[in-house]
Amino acid sequence: MPVQHLTGIIMKDRYVPEGKIPLVAACDIESTLTPVEGWDFLAEMQSPEIQAEIRKITNQAMNGEISFEEALRKRFDIINPGLCEIKILQDEYLRSINKDVVGLINFLRAKFARVVLISGGLEDALLPLAKALEIPREDLFSIPLTKQGQLPATHNLYRPDGKKIVLGRIIAEEKRKRDSQNKTSYHNIMIGDGMTDARCKGSDVTFIAIGNREKVIKAADFHIETLGEIYPLILNPYSHEQIRIQAGEADCAR
Repeated sequence: MPVQHLTGIIMKDRYVPEGKIPLVAACDIESTLTPVEGWDFLAEMQSPEIQAEIRKITNQAMNGEISFEEALRKRFDIINPGLCEIKILQDEYLRSINKDVVGLINFLRAKFARVVLISGGLEDALLPLAKALEIPREDLFSIPLTKQGQLPATHNLYRPDGKKIVLGRIIAEEKRKRDSQNKTSYHNIMIGDGMTDARCKGSDVTFIAIGNREKVIKAADFHIETLGEIYPLILNPYSHEQIRIQAGEADCAR
């Protein structure tokens, strides 16, 4: 099927469905709401050799070449972040937050019943960012540290489909709140830049990829280059024929 283009948005074989009630909007954080990749940033305080190793591990994980848990544990063992490093990372997340993020979160909050953040980052480092975006703590799903400052032995988000599991539970919870007989048709979105985000895609979840990872883009329902390009997807649930007419044949990839 042709890949179709409209105002910089790549439209593939699905679209934000018309006639369905918006329910849950989920966002990744790193390289999505902020350009910062936490482990890469912490590695900048280390030697060039460690920096290169951390970037390699990050890219392998984002492209699905190694498991997220393996990548997380490798990076944690190399960096071994303490309270000082966590505080520096907190400040960097806040300093570098994407200029479109606050408006986007407010927009999603107005359109969807619930807006959540799902990240493989460290919860301690992400909490101030969530607070700044007025996201309740219970709507931030990330990796908590133990009282000893170590990674937990097990966690849903360690799994390749961990974000899908977490999002599925959130969607089910919201459905029960609103429709005990499950008669209403809802749609949900996941916005992110990695394969763990792409795995959230399903019959009731539209995955919107951001960034330039080719494997992730190929798995997405839509690809955007900037967060501002999300608005027409939510406001105007086009069908293929409508897109073709408006974009023109010349804009359709063959």
